[in-house]
Amino acid sequence: MAHLMTVFTSQTNCRIRVRMLLVLTVMAVVNGATRHNASACNIPVFRYALERWSSDDLQLHLVLRESQLGKADRQTIEDLTREDNSSANLAATVWDLDGSAELPGFLTDLNLANKGEPWCLIRSTGGAEPPRVVWSSPLRQITSALIRTSPARETLAKMLVQGDSAVWVVIRGDDGKQADAVVQSLKTTLRKLEDETPLPDGIGLPGSELYSEIPLMVSFPILEVDAHDPAERVFLEHVRSFLPRSQSTSGEQQPTLVVPVFGRGRALVALTADDVDPETTSDLTTFLSGACSCQVKRMNPGFDLLLDVDWKQQLFGDSDVDIPADTLASGENSGIPTLVTIAPGNATTDAIPPLMVVSGSSDDANSAAEATAVGHYDALSTSASQGSTRNFVWLTGGFAGLVVLGTMISALRRPDR
Repeated sequence: MAHLMTVFTSQTNCRIRVRMLLVLTVMAVVNGATRHNASACNIPVFRYALERWSSDDLQLHLVLRESQLGKADRQTIEDLTREDNSSANLAATVWDLDGSAELPGFLTDLNLANKGEPWCLIRSTGGAEPPRVVWSSPLRQITSALIRTSPARETLAKMLVQGDSAVWVVIRGDDGKQADAVVQSLKTTLRKLEDETPLPDGIGLPGSELYSEIPLMVSFPILEVDAHDPAERVFLEHVRSFLPRSQSTSGEQQPTLVVPVFGRGRALVALTADDVDPETTSDLTTFLSGACSCQVKRMNPGFDLLLDVDWKQQLFGDSDVDIPADTLASGENSGIPTLVTIAPGNATTDAIPPLMVVSGSSDDANSAAEATAVGHYDALSTSASQGSTRNFVWLTGGFAGLVVLGTMISALRRPDR
């Protein structure tokens, strides 16, 4: 299943719609097996994600030498490592190379110890997608506010909280005519889908309860962002890091990108303008509006954006709601942290808080969580093989898989658009 999620977002020369179809079909088959072991869920995917999927924490790594830090650097580090003034899904870790900190493999491979100045980067924790660096910068070029939020991300969060099913973010590239054409095509298709897309039957029944008073509606607004907006640096680089191949580098022409975002800021996929057509748009909205397929977040496609939002407060206020938890919603770091203090230099000792240094990578934790998830579906497969009803589910799913495989092979033989 994890392999299929990777295929979902690795559109090289194959038609994205065929790959989406394959993934959605397999999801439906797995969901059929799941429903024999639990109450059916008829909540739309976008609403299920909003209420029940907690945001994945992104990892902010600061690699530095204490002896290199100036007063401004220390203030930036203090702002980034304080947790009491932010609701952002970001966990900060400081690696002091003057101390005994041993860098994990992925940081060693980036050769950050030889940068000659304090450096910071953000890394995804993995899930449906492998962990990856989504943004990096010298410490002197950033502020806490620049990393945690931006105008576009604030607007995006407000749209999701008010009940929009999915926000279609259009990152306008250097080809203005192409960007205009993409926006116009999306407007036409999405308005039609808003009128024609039904919500699943059975919402509110046992297993399909809604917990928030936010209106349940089918709404697909468009949010446009300038590909060169300096205030959106972190957001833009984050999205580009999930493109299937390098589309541009600094100084080169930036392509127009389209990113449907739902739930608590989960981007379903990052598409280039060439990948966007009415059929693809319809496929994605059908998935998002359909009854929740695979209820385990880590088994669904997509990646979480960095947003500074107190989702519990925004969605449920002060009410003490008891929402079923997704135990595999995120890969928690299982490493044992040690606390160290960066020497204050010219600053007062009280101005520098204890900073966490983790003596290893969180990859082991992610691998363990993924293994648990795979084991979960292996157990489903075993269970589904028992009893005539479950055999029928899998036989039907196998037949559907063969049909889709034939479609994919046929598409691969045709020249790409």
